Amino acid sequence: MDFRCVCGTHFSGFRRYSILKQMSQAPSVFARLLFKLGKTLSTFSRRVHYHEKELGESFHAFREQIRPNPLAANQNKALVASRAQQLLRLSDSIDDFKPTAIAFEQSIRWMQTTLPTTLLSITEHNICPVFSLRLTILQRRARNAWTLDCLRVSSYLVGLEDPSLEVQRMGELLRIRASKECWKGIAECNTAVEKAITAKTPAIEVELRLQQVQLSHLLDIALALGRGSAQLDTLLPTMTPEPASESVQKTVHICRRFPDTAGKFGGLVSKFVKFASEQRYDKDDTLQRCTSQLASLPQSCTYETRKTELTWGECVGGSVAVCELGGHPYSSEMSGCPECRRIKEVERVEEEARKAGECLFEERFLQAMKGLAK
Repeated sequence: MDFRCVCGTHFSGFRRYSILKQMSQAPSVFARLLFKLGKTLSTFSRRVHYHEKELGESFHAFREQIRPNPLAANQNKALVASRAQQLLRLSDSIDDFKPTAIAFEQSIRWMQTTLPTTLLSITEHNICPVFSLRLTILQRRARNAWTLDCLRVSSYLVGLEDPSLEVQRMGELLRIRASKECWKGIAECNTAVEKAITAKTPAIEVELRLQQVQLSHLLDIALALGRGSAQLDTLLPTMTPEPASESVQKTVHICRRFPDTAGKFGGLVSKFVKFASEQRYDKDDTLQRCTSQLASLPQSCTYETRKTELTWGECVGGSVAVCELGGHPYSSEMSGCPECRRIKEVERVEEEARKAGECLFEERFLQAMKGLAK
């Protein structure tokens, strides 16, 4: 792009206008940043899935290494402390990278309100990136897996017979840590859900709500394992979270309204509904019952739901395209927007069908009325 004045003088010689030439390269810079974020998001998704699977498969070997006797106290502490460290480090890595995604999204908003469309054509769209929300989901997924493992390990340690009570004490501490993490996660999900509603991403909203429901059930199991422990009751916050049943009903409504995006969570929502109807928590729950509840608790994500995250890794080049429905930027080389591809709002379709049905057989109706008038 050649920036010249109406008199023919080139703007590159003037300092105040030199930024115009630099801004001509903004579309390519924007595309490279977008592709880098997509690749990183896909990589984090694969790593979270790998460590989550590894954590579940190594639980049996971990149980075999625990020795409930006073002489093995230091060894048991080392085993418990080293467990799930890879998952926690990955969660910290996602948290460290999240400011980069937030800065990218803030820069996009600044360009939309400041730069004219002649410099950056994509600013004519209402761009709404969702990378920070996706990273929040991945971080929360890793933390939820760690919380579930803490309760699983805690339920096993509490059931062992250690004369020094050191193993039982470690189990109680793990239960308290897991309970605190549940409260923290529920609050984070509430904040993220509000952002997802603003970003017009029903799939992200449903997944966040399912993570919140999962944390609510984990908190109930932790309280049942504690059997009303005074220490546990004093360490937990006094706030009351949204009932899990209400959050599940909202996810059911969203899945029906957006079948092409949020609808892929329909199977998971059904599992949570079934789990909630079969489970009851009270202070008299036995250790075996709580352990079985942990084993049957549904996950908030499956491979089908991770396809969107993996699709972001397909950004290999091309220019930047913007989704017309949600305003999500993506690579023009991709088959469509990973977030809202083929999105259809069922309520809108039903409303249009209803309005069209009101005009059916209008000619027959008029003929019948004329016949009655005669």
